[in-house]
Amino acid sequence: MSINIKKFIKSCTDNLIKLFYNLFEILFFILPIVIIIIIAIQFYSISLDKKPSSEQYNILLVAIGITATLSGLSFRAGSLCQNNDKKINFYHQGLRLFHGTMLFIFSVPLSFIYNEINLTNKFALIGSLNNHLNTASLFIDKFINNICFIFAQFFFTYGLYLTQSAFIELNRILWKEKLLDNKVKKEFFE
Repeated sequence: MSINIKKFIKSCTDNLIKLFYNLFEILFFILPIVIIIIIAIQFYSISLDKKPSSEQYNILLVAIGITATLSGLSFRAGSLCQNNDKKINFYHQGLRLFHGTMLFIFSVPLSFIYNEINLTNKFALIGSLNNHLNTASLFIDKFINNICFIFAQFFFTYGLYLTQSAFIELNRILWKEKLLDNKVKKEFFE
């Protein structure tokens, strides 16, 4: 009879551990993806007239800071790894985050050019055309604004994709890693 109770208690604790493990896995893998999707939705829904606002610039600047920091941390973690496969993986994710940072940086001036009214008229080429052809300069002005908008949105979206891919892979690497081995546990808890 006592053997059955021990098996039952062991089964319950094993199931409880599996449940907590699955919950933590969801938090560490699904939650970052949801946060990145919410950031993207917030970025695109802030302004209804598709003009970048100061809140969107704040999102871009924070994204630049976060991805640059994570890129540097990933490169540093790769340089400290003894395992060659992990070293390559950390390096690859650092490159993804670095590329995402560059794309976010590129989207800032493009958004600024699009956002500023008549800024394209101040360019030398547009200014010289404006003196000769008024309708052509209006067309060129709108064309440049639309190109800036399209590329700014593409750079931001692709930067988010790279960041999300790197987050997923780094979480996978770190989730499998035994972060506290017995020696560290003894030193930490004593």
